Amino acid sequence: MSAVMNQAAVDDRLLRAAVRRAVALATDAARYFSQARPYDTTRLSHRHGLIVATESFRVTSRITHAVSWLLTQLAVTKGELTEAQARSTERRLGGHGVCLAGPEDASSLPDDLARLLLESERLFRRIARLDAAMDLPPVPPHRGSRPRAVATAEVI
Repeated sequence: MSAVMNQAAVDDRLLRAAVRRAVALATDAARYFSQARPYDTTRLSHRHGLIVATESFRVTSRITHAVSWLLTQLAVTKGELTEAQARSTERRLGGHGVCLAGPEDASSLPDDLARLLLESERLFRRIARLDAAMDLPPVPPHRGSRPRAVATAEVI
């Protein structure tokens, strides 16, 4: 990376940790959606079935958008993309409308789905803060300190 880095230039170690967490959450969600059916969808009311389906989609959307953004940032650290390319509109974090909306009635959701909703929202919001930080002006590195890692840790 360049000597003058953008504040959103994520410390490689923290970026990899965020990727591991996002992949673990994706794996947990995939396991839940494919195996752990704590409810029989054929016995749910139409409204409750729609809520469960909508919130399941929201979990998937949050994780997908977050992982996509994180992989873009990894590509920057590997030199496969430039920082300018990563800041282009099509590579920015998307899906805010779906991903930041909350469930209509979370009390009726299965516990594991409610947990996945909470964890995926936390992940998406962390990534949204990092994405927004890409618009901040560049900050020169400081001698003898690592302000970038501290700033990134606070954002994540």
